[in-house]
Amino acid sequence: MRSPSFLERPGPRNRPLSTPPSSPGDAVPTEVIATPPSGTATPTPLPTPAGPPRVRALADREVFGFLPYWKLGQPNTNLDLRQLTTIAYFGVEAHQDGHLIRLSKAGAVPPGWVGFESQPFADMLAAAHAAHVRVVLTVQRFAWTGGQSRRTVKLLKKPTARSSLVRDIVGVVKDRGIDGINLDWEPVPAAARDDFTTVVRELRAGLDGAHEGLQLTFDLTTSIGAFDLPALTADDGADAALVMGYDYRIATARRAGSTAPLDTGNAAFGLRATVAEALTLIAPERIMLGLPWYRRAWSTAGADAHALTQDPATFGASQTVEYSAALEQAQLTGRLYDETEAAAWSVYQAVSCPACPVTWRQLWYDDVDSFRTKVGLAFDQGLGGIGIWALGEDGAHPELWSALRLALGTTTDSKAPSGTATLDTSLDPALAGRKEQGLPTVEGVARVTLKADDGSAGSGPAFVRVSNLADLTGGQLLSGRTYPSLPSLDVSLTDPAIGGSAEAGKRTVYVQWRDVAGNWSEVVSLQVWNKRAPAASPSASASPEPIPSVTPPPY
Repeated sequence: MRSPSFLERPGPRNRPLSTPPSSPGDAVPTEVIATPPSGTATPTPLPTPAGPPRVRALADREVFGFLPYWKLGQPNTNLDLRQLTTIAYFGVEAHQDGHLIRLSKAGAVPPGWVGFESQPFADMLAAAHAAHVRVVLTVQRFAWTGGQSRRTVKLLKKPTARSSLVRDIVGVVKDRGIDGINLDWEPVPAAARDDFTTVVRELRAGLDGAHEGLQLTFDLTTSIGAFDLPALTADDGADAALVMGYDYRIATARRAGSTAPLDTGNAAFGLRATVAEALTLIAPERIMLGLPWYRRAWSTAGADAHALTQDPATFGASQTVEYSAALEQAQLTGRLYDETEAAAWSVYQAVSCPACPVTWRQLWYDDVDSFRTKVGLAFDQGLGGIGIWALGEDGAHPELWSALRLALGTTTDSKAPSGTATLDTSLDPALAGRKEQGLPTVEGVARVTLKADDGSAGSGPAFVRVSNLADLTGGQLLSGRTYPSLPSLDVSLTDPAIGGSAEAGKRTVYVQWRDVAGNWSEVVSLQVWNKRAPAASPSASASPEPIPSVTPPPY
């Protein structure tokens, strides 16, 4: 069995980084040399707030999407400009001496800067402006290592370096005709907490001096207390703070679970708790809640939800997984849902590296239900908007945008989808055309071709559910397995979770579909004759049972 790199390919780090998805592990960008602008920098005086509150360059409800340079101009990068209000191009890096980095030590142009000066960026900017969507530049500065932290403190503590950086940023904004700046400085070292506030104020003054109505936002980690939020979002500061509502569980987590849990057993841990803490400090309209379109998988000691994670050196490392790849995995191994954390997940057995033994893998991800729930949290609390990390990670799948439209109330859908299910005899050509008592013959597994239709005005198919039993609860098949909507499915007739057994004879497969809005279709069915049913493999855990697989996932 091959490595799971096809589906669990490394993605960008949980927090926005300058490393592309192909970079190994959680590497952080290295310090490189800037090309400084000409002229002598002088400190920018801080503005003195007076008169009525400043009009902030924000939509009534922001939908703030990060577009990484490695997704810029890609065929599957879907930018729904009808829903977005701001696109933050990610990104370019700030040098410790106070300049945007244009050249590396070796004289190479950093890929973020290449993208910023590219034709795909110019095309995106033109299309966004035509749709009345702002485009801002993310300026990043990381301090996750000791060396990075020291360099960040040096930059923030030195007035001339801060002023030089502000002048460089403002010049780029004016030259490129973009609509503002997003600062992704994480974490802000405790020794420079107030200095970060100062640089935000200085940048606010610089942008105001360049053009009226330029947007300024900054990203903050879930360690809310590391930032002086009241000062940072005052009238002489940023328009809003974007809480990066992810990275609650990282590669080294003790137990598997959502990277962005709504709630957990710990009242201080999760999105709801983080938002509540931020609301004790600043008004809700000054807060945006960033949500992830990436996922994470771990090797675990069992199949039960939140099982202990395994030693990565022995069983394979945890990996980030883009939404599109997470769906591919769940289409193979089924979709489960954790109501408390508001997270979808899938469990399966895999070999996670060439020398690794077989282990359980748990993949936790957000889908249409969890995304709608978390967007709902943001707007129920009156927040100024939501953020998305990162645009393009949905690939060719449109359903997250549909979920967003439903959450924003820009569309509704009360009509159930419909569908058809037919037997595909390609699974076992030797049995093709053979019948018992007038029914097509299969051996333990029925390969079913699926076709769903939600109409041109519908929210779109999201899930398909299969069972060997016709019983319903709440309009859906009671004993069954749910998968993200897909065109074909191998249904194991021995799977006890769907009412299957090893008995031979006439069997019925029941199928129904659900759209993004939550409407279940009528149940359709097909009958087969089970000639011989192989015994099901024993499970290492009673809950949930693994999904029998005819062909292994493409690990």
